[in-house]
Amino acid sequence: HVFANGFVKNSVMEFVGDGIKNLPMEFRIGIDVMTTETTCLSSIWVTDDKTKAYFDTVGRSDDFSYLTPAPLAKYDRAVDVDLSAIQPMIALPFHPSNVYSIAALKANTADILREVEKEAAKSLDNPHLSLGLTDKIKNGTFYVDQGVIAGCAGGTYDNLAIAANILQDQTIGSGTFALSLYPASQPVYMALMASGAARNLLASGATLRTAFCGPCFGAGDVPANGCFSIRHSTRNFPNREGSKPGAGQIASVALMDARSIAATSVKGGMLTGADEIDYSDDIPAYTFDDRAYQSRVYKGYGKPQKDLPLRFGPNIADWPNMGAMTDDV
Repeated sequence: HVFANGFVKNSVMEFVGDGIKNLPMEFRIGIDVMTTETTCLSSIWVTDDKTKAYFDTVGRSDDFSYLTPAPLAKYDRAVDVDLSAIQPMIALPFHPSNVYSIAALKANTADILREVEKEAAKSLDNPHLSLGLTDKIKNGTFYVDQGVIAGCAGGTYDNLAIAANILQDQTIGSGTFALSLYPASQPVYMALMASGAARNLLASGATLRTAFCGPCFGAGDVPANGCFSIRHSTRNFPNREGSKPGAGQIASVALMDARSIAATSVKGGMLTGADEIDYSDDIPAYTFDDRAYQSRVYKGYGKPQKDLPLRFGPNIADWPNMGAMTDDV
């Protein structure tokens, strides 16, 4: 694995190649925010007309420039990805690099899940806890408890609009499986409402929440004890979904793509890859409406009001009284 052997650790990742021109901008953004999990220092992409159009859409035309490697560009190492061979994948607990194709997991479910449980036990402080993943196999089929499409990696307009296509005139059912959706921003939320996608999502039984950063670190939709959640978000480290093993509670998260999560949802939680269903990628173009920002975001840069008292938010206290530092620390 690229992660396991430190292939890109403390490096700058550069995304180049013929395949990039076929990737929508939001797909590229979803990939880019995941580079944090590779332990690289930063990342850079070639830019093209799709990038320019995106900058135009969000009102930042003046910030765009074309970027491309110089003819003599030299790289320390390379990862060659054949995009045409990519299948729907699932990253099992407890790391984004613990990846299998969904097809491979479905073909060898019990053996793979037993191995995941065995490895997970090594990272848990409580020897009495178990993920219980194999208990979720029913008649040879793996069922999950929760789906979440969220935030900077998953909650893009494209992802949620296509999920709405998959969920249109469908239902997630009235069983124990639940689906929660977090748009990446308020403008994305507004675009989903304007296009009608939000209506289709809600009609399916999914919960459409406000835009906030949290499901990837346990600040939203914490699974119930013993539950298994599939999420299009950034990470699935131990306890990052909010469980507390020290108190005898354990849950776990696998990372999947938004389309496969939607496909699993219409099957009532039965693990399903997006390549197993028919759906349309045809969605209304994204329209950027920044009125939510204009109405609410305080623009105080360069305009200090030093005489105004500082107001503290909930659960935030002032600095404690601190004595002056002495000459000898």
